Amino acid sequence: NIGTSPQFEDGIASLENPQDVGDEIPVTNGFAVPMLVDKREPRDAELDEVRAQLVEVVKLEKARNQIEDLARQIAAGSASATAIAAAAQARGLTVRDSKAFILGSPLGDGPTATTSPQLEDAIYALREGEVTKEPIKIGENYFVVGVTGREEANMEEFANQRDTLTEQMLNQKRGQVFSDYVAS
Repeated sequence: NIGTSPQFEDGIASLENPQDVGDEIPVTNGFAVPMLVDKREPRDAELDEVRAQLVEVVKLEKARNQIEDLARQIAAGSASATAIAAAAQARGLTVRDSKAFILGSPLGDGPTATTSPQLEDAIYALREGEVTKEPIKIGENYFVVGVTGREEANMEEFANQRDTLTEQMLNQKRGQVFSDYVAS
């Protein structure tokens, strides 16, 4: 969970020999202590290695194209939100239903759950019973979404909770500023 960290990259740059240990490097939620386990020098690739990599790339590209075509077929053949489920199940796919979708919350399960402004805009623009005409690609995933029901925001409930929500967001921002200060 280090992610992209220039500090970490600078900290490992000084490691030259296997078993060398670096200094403590601040990372998200703590510190990291790097150790060089192995070092390999650059070399020219063998023909078999290149051939195997190219075969994998071609297979992966073909699979991606098939998935895109399948998503387009489902989107084109679905006139209503309930038709999406039937079209997907006819092709052996599983359908996920998000009963309480809120803008900003991810769609999907596990590590592939994601969202994007494009997906949120498409969902928000749909009326009850409508379906996206084209699949929406986010990363490696394609989404064909439909709206089965829509519940508008309750402004009375928002007015009652406004102060609490404002205080929660202020505390969250204060915590982020403090953690940024500690990290720097």
